[in-house]
Amino acid sequence: MTNSFPRVSIHEIARRARVSATTVSLVINSKGSISTRTRERVMALC
Repeated sequence: MTNSFPRVSIHEIARRARVSATTVSLVINSKGSISTRTRERVMALC
């Protein structure tokens, strides 16, 4: 079974969203205090 979505690294998502890799990790893992705007920006790229 193949995945139809390409694998994208946390660092690539961070670069595209203009945030740190740590911020991307916090958003993906639902941790920390991240603004709604930043969370939405990151999730739009995941």
